Amino acid sequence: MLTMTQSASGVYEILNTVNGKRYVGQTSDFTKRWSRHRVMLRNGTHDNKHLQSAYVKHGVGAFQFNELARCHPKALTWVEQSFMDLCRPEYNKAPAAGSRLGCKQPSYSAESRAKMSVAMKG
Repeated sequence: MLTMTQSASGVYEILNTVNGKRYVGQTSDFTKRWSRHRVMLRNGTHDNKHLQSAYVKHGVGAFQFNELARCHPKALTWVEQSFMDLCRPEYNKAPAAGSRLGCKQPSYSAESRAKMSVAMKG
Protein backbone atom coordinates (compact mmCIF):
# COMPACT_ATOMS: atom_id res chain seq x y z
CA MET A 1 0.00 0.00 0.00
CA LEU A 2 1.32 3.45 -0.92
CA THR A 3 1.15 6.30 1.55
CA MET A 4 0.87 9.94 0.57
CA THR A 5 4.64 10.41 0.92
CA GLN A 6 5.58 7.45 -1.28
CA SER A 7 6.00 7.76 -5.00
CA ALA A 8 4.25 5.29 -7.25
CA SER A 9 6.39 3.38 -9.70
CA GLY A 10 4.98 2.01 -12.89
CA VAL A 11 4.65 2.21 -16.65
CA TYR A 12 3.21 5.10 -18.65
CA GLU A 13 2.55 6.14 -22.20
CA ILE A 14 2.76 9.47 -23.97
CA LEU A 15 -0.01 9.31 -26.56
CA ASN A 16 -0.18 11.50 -29.64
CA THR A 17 -3.94 11.98 -29.91
CA VAL A 18 -3.66 13.20 -33.51
CA ASN A 19 -2.10 10.08 -35.03
CA GLY A 20 -2.37 7.47 -32.24
CA LYS A 21 1.39 6.96 -31.98
CA ARG A 22 2.84 6.46 -28.53
CA TYR A 23 5.90 6.26 -26.35
CA VAL A 24 6.02 3.77 -23.47
CA GLY A 25 8.31 4.23 -20.48
CA GLN A 26 8.85 3.34 -16.86
CA THR A 27 9.22 5.58 -13.83
CA SER A 28 9.51 5.64 -10.08
CA ASP A 29 7.44 8.85 -9.96
CA PHE A 30 4.75 9.56 -12.58
CA THR A 31 4.41 13.28 -11.80
CA LYS A 32 8.13 14.02 -11.96
CA ARG A 33 8.61 11.96 -15.12
CA TRP A 34 5.81 13.69 -17.02
CA SER A 35 7.10 17.05 -15.87
CA ARG A 36 10.59 16.20 -17.12
CA HIS A 37 9.26 15.07 -20.52
CA ARG A 38 7.25 18.31 -20.86
CA VAL A 39 10.25 20.50 -19.99
CA MET A 40 12.48 18.77 -22.54
CA LEU A 41 9.80 18.85 -25.25
CA ARG A 42 9.00 22.51 -24.60
CA ASN A 43 12.72 23.41 -24.71
CA GLY A 44 13.33 21.33 -27.84
CA THR A 45 15.88 19.18 -26.01
CA HIS A 46 14.14 15.82 -25.76
CA ASP A 47 16.55 12.98 -26.59
CA ASN A 48 13.86 11.17 -28.56
CA LYS A 49 13.94 13.06 -31.86
CA HIS A 50 10.81 11.37 -33.26
CA LEU A 51 8.77 12.43 -30.23
CA GLN A 52 10.32 15.92 -30.32
CA SER A 53 9.48 16.35 -34.02
CA ALA A 54 5.90 15.24 -33.44
CA TYR A 55 5.61 17.69 -30.53
CA VAL A 56 6.84 20.54 -32.74
CA LYS A 57 4.47 19.52 -35.54
CA HIS A 58 1.30 18.89 -33.50
CA GLY A 59 1.77 21.06 -30.40
CA VAL A 60 1.37 20.46 -26.69
CA GLY A 61 -2.38 19.88 -26.90
CA ALA A 62 -1.91 16.76 -29.00
CA PHE A 63 -0.13 14.81 -26.26
CA GLN A 64 -1.59 12.96 -23.35
CA PHE A 65 0.25 11.24 -20.47
CA ASN A 66 -1.44 8.05 -19.31
CA GLU A 67 -0.54 5.82 -16.41
CA LEU A 68 -0.73 2.28 -17.78
CA ALA A 69 0.17 0.26 -14.67
CA ARG A 70 1.56 0.62 -11.18
CA CYS A 71 3.99 -2.02 -10.03
CA HIS A 72 6.82 -2.81 -7.66
CA PRO A 73 10.10 -1.17 -8.75
CA LYS A 74 11.69 -4.60 -9.27
CA ALA A 75 9.00 -5.44 -11.84
CA LEU A 76 9.28 -2.22 -13.87
CA THR A 77 11.30 -3.56 -16.78
CA TRP A 78 9.16 -6.68 -17.13
CA VAL A 79 5.90 -4.70 -17.03
CA GLU A 80 7.26 -2.09 -19.47
CA GLN A 81 8.35 -4.82 -21.90
CA SER A 82 4.89 -6.38 -21.67
CA PHE A 83 3.30 -3.07 -22.69
CA MET A 84 5.88 -2.55 -25.43
CA ASP A 85 5.08 -5.99 -26.86
CA LEU A 86 1.35 -5.28 -26.63
CA CYS A 87 1.28 -1.67 -27.87
CA ARG A 88 4.29 -1.63 -30.21
CA PRO A 89 5.00 2.05 -29.43
CA GLU A 90 6.15 3.93 -32.51
CA TYR A 91 8.19 6.57 -30.66
CA ASN A 92 10.36 4.17 -28.66
CA LYS A 93 13.85 3.92 -30.15
CA ALA A 94 14.96 0.74 -28.37
CA PRO A 95 13.05 -2.50 -28.94
CA ALA A 96 13.77 -3.75 -25.41
CA ALA A 97 12.61 -2.15 -22.16
CA GLY A 98 15.34 -0.96 -19.83
CA SER A 99 17.98 -1.24 -22.55
CA ARG A 100 19.52 1.01 -25.16
CA LEU A 101 20.57 -2.00 -27.26
CA GLY A 102 19.44 -1.52 -30.81
CA CYS A 103 19.70 2.27 -30.57
CA LYS A 104 22.22 4.21 -32.57
CA GLN A 105 24.54 5.78 -30.01
CA PRO A 106 26.23 9.07 -30.85
CA SER A 107 29.98 9.14 -30.55
CA TYR A 108 31.26 12.13 -28.63
CA SER A 109 34.74 13.58 -28.73
CA ALA A 110 36.80 13.71 -25.53
CA GLU A 111 36.20 17.48 -25.43
CA SER A 112 32.42 17.01 -25.71
CA ARG A 113 32.42 14.35 -22.97
CA ALA A 114 34.38 16.67 -20.68
CA LYS A 115 31.90 19.52 -21.29
CA MET A 116 28.94 17.24 -20.59
CA SER A 117 30.60 16.02 -17.41
CA VAL A 118 31.07 19.59 -16.16
CA ALA A 119 27.48 20.46 -17.07
CA MET A 120 26.07 17.42 -15.27
CA LYS A 121 28.02 18.29 -12.11
CA GLY A 122 26.46 21.75 -12.10
